[in-house]
Amino acid sequence: MRNKILYIHGLSSSGSSSTVRNLQALLPDYSVLSPDLPVAPQEALDMLWHLCELEQPQLIIGTSMGGMFAQQLRGYKKILVNPAFHVSEFMRTQIGVHEFLNPRRNGETHYEITSDLCDAYQKVENGQFSDITEFDKENTYALFGTKDTLVHGYDEFMLYYKKASWFEGEHRLNLEVMRSSVIPLVEEIMAKGFKEALRTSPLFNLSLCSKELFHSNFLYWLGTTHCALFVAVCKELGCKVNWNASPENIKREYCNLDLCACCDGQITFILENKVKSIPQKSQLDRYVRENNPQTDNLILLSLATEFPDKESILNDGLWKIRSYKDLCEAISKHKNLLEGDSYALALVEDYCSFINNLHQLSQTWLLKKESYFLLPKDEKKEIEELRIGDLMDKIWYSQLCASLNKYIMDKFHLETVSGYGIEAIAKTEGNILNTVYTNWGFTHGQGLLEAKLKINNDYVLLIQIQGNRYEHGIEWICERNCSHSEFWNRTQSLDLISELSFLQFSETETALFPSVCVNEPITARKKKGEVEKRIYNKYNDRFLYQSKKIKENAFAIDVLYAISEEIGYIVEKANNAK
Repeated sequence: MRNKILYIHGLSSSGSSSTVRNLQALLPDYSVLSPDLPVAPQEALDMLWHLCELEQPQLIIGTSMGGMFAQQLRGYKKILVNPAFHVSEFMRTQIGVHEFLNPRRNGETHYEITSDLCDAYQKVENGQFSDITEFDKENTYALFGTKDTLVHGYDEFMLYYKKASWFEGEHRLNLEVMRSSVIPLVEEIMAKGFKEALRTSPLFNLSLCSKELFHSNFLYWLGTTHCALFVAVCKELGCKVNWNASPENIKREYCNLDLCACCDGQITFILENKVKSIPQKSQLDRYVRENNPQTDNLILLSLATEFPDKESILNDGLWKIRSYKDLCEAISKHKNLLEGDSYALALVEDYCSFINNLHQLSQTWLLKKESYFLLPKDEKKEIEELRIGDLMDKIWYSQLCASLNKYIMDKFHLETVSGYGIEAIAKTEGNILNTVYTNWGFTHGQGLLEAKLKINNDYVLLIQIQGNRYEHGIEWICERNCSHSEFWNRTQSLDLISELSFLQFSETETALFPSVCVNEPITARKKKGEVEKRIYNKYNDRFLYQSKKIKENAFAIDVLYAISEEIGYIVEKANNAK
């Protein structure tokens, strides 16, 4: 169930242009339809209408002359890039035979512009802005290059539509413009469609009461009532299915497993669902250790396609990692096995639509070079209205943690360990300054990312991000019953602490924060009735921290770089202070 994008090329081009190749490379989860347009304009428009009715693309992208054709395809979401609404005017200056710039499927290499052809184009252009619907006004977008010297369609576009923006570039698209302007707009439009589809899905709305258990329950129903389809799906996902797939052998929430098959006392199949949570190797290892299952039938079904433990899980080779898109395609391929049961078929089709849209929406949360650290407020608000804000934050912050681990290991050659709480860190021994304890999570309705260094058996220094706050902190792990002020009084005179200008907690010192933070005074939250004057926050009596807001336009890679640089600086000063 791949989403489809129809690309309409410009004059002298074809459906095999570099723009098409770049679109497909940058949008691997989509099918890009890219026909060669007939030279005759009405024939081209008729062909495009027929193709749309046949394929029902979710989005149409037209460049130059293709933008003129795309604009006329009513009822479809579309992006017009440097649209040539009056290409006939240009063509009248180019009478004669011309070479196609890209290969065409019929082998033709040349075409001829004649006065009659120009007249035919002008006829198609004359009525191009008629019958515009409210849907078209709301779902037609345009991109205009600031250095385009060939066509100038902005003013005419704005007479009929309202969603136009500019990019730094010329008439022809290059890879950089595709990455920076076209692809983000495609993802924004498609994400809007995925969210609309989820809102109208009965099964999605039912799933919100128990996001993870719902999928186990649905697949259990499938396995116990439509066993042939269930077996076919399992095979499609990579199982050997050499277990007895009779309904009575399929179990849910058995031995803490989401879904499994149990034959003659042995667990022969496990399907672990991870929608609400991120896969962790330690949990999967425990399931194998405690249940001794048949290891060629272990499926990890995950909404997150990139996460910290993915590589180590793949390297072990026990679990087959599959996405919900994979599950959708497997069910869709074999749903004909439900022929004759219209009710079950309707349920399955809604389920496939639901998980495909959820998967596609989650792919818009993937961490990229140009990603801002803070997710856009409008996007976050819409996701929270869908009641899946926790899913977005967990996927986003787990990727941030994986990237932070790589930054720290690559630059400072320090080991990173994820998943340790403060109690586990306190018990660690050995060369502690060689290990950075990183974590990610979702707490108090906000995403969390942190990196901790155990300095000695008394305290841990940390960089923590919670929501839009960048924090410097110290957490004591020694076994003393003290207030936070007593802990700090004993610690602040240490050579290491005095060396760290960004970790002071005093009235007279200005704590330095990286440039990704807003330049603002450091303030502290105070409880009602509190009279103590301070410029730090505390959590219980063993955790002190100062924080500043992260700039809304700070890139994710810059924030991760700042954290890793400060961790490296702490390690350097700690080693010097020994």
